Amino acid sequence: TAQGLSTTSWAFVTLGIRSRAVMTAITARVTEAGFLDMCGAQDISNLAWAYATLGQKDAGVMAGLGKRALAPQVLNAFSAQEMATVVWAFGTLGIPNEPLLDTIATRILADDLLADATSHGLANIAWAFGTLGMKNQLLMSAIAKRALDPDYLTSFSPQDLSNLAWAFAAVDLRQERLMEGIAAQALQPTFLQKATPEELANTLWAFDTLGVQNAPLSEAIARQTRRSGFYFSSAQPQAGPRTGE
Repeated sequence: TAQGLSTTSWAFVTLGIRSRAVMTAITARVTEAGFLDMCGAQDISNLAWAYATLGQKDAGVMAGLGKRALAPQVLNAFSAQEMATVVWAFGTLGIPNEPLLDTIATRILADDLLADATSHGLANIAWAFGTLGMKNQLLMSAIAKRALDPDYLTSFSPQDLSNLAWAFAAVDLRQERLMEGIAAQALQPTFLQKATPEELANTLWAFDTLGVQNAPLSEAIARQTRRSGFYFSSAQPQAGPRTGE
């Protein structure tokens, strides 16, 4: 069944089983005539996540998943988490399926799905649109607004926070209050100590690119880099791939 195959693919990847033979068999089944017509929202999300996590950029499979995701009965059944995962998958594989992502953005905004998004899911959505260079101002503004809900930014990990900042800089959207909030969270005790060199670089690059000056944050990142022996080049950093939810 569609559910059985999607669950199997999700389980194999979750367990770290990377078998070319298994993926070949899954692809053969997914591309059978009529198979995707049996897939529901969770099936599409699981399959997209599996292919992206394994770096399997199969244009035919992803096009099929994208087409099925646009079917009204599937699109309207997606949860916030499933939508975040699908968007992340296309971003991770570098596939700018504009009809799909624009439609998902419209559904997210129409049904206020960001209200149910976790910090990880919110960062994944922003990161995917930033990675694909899709400047959807309405969606990004809604993401910024959601991120600024009371205490919401406190739930962000260093990677989620840096990816959020990076995404806005990648599409050149300056949101002053959001960047202030990101800086305030990053400056919480021990927060930057948990960040990787890439996350620190992404955050610093985002503030610099957007022309947002925040001396306390810049100084704190500089101290952390000296303490840890990191070195940043002046080149634009690339936010790292995110794991789906």
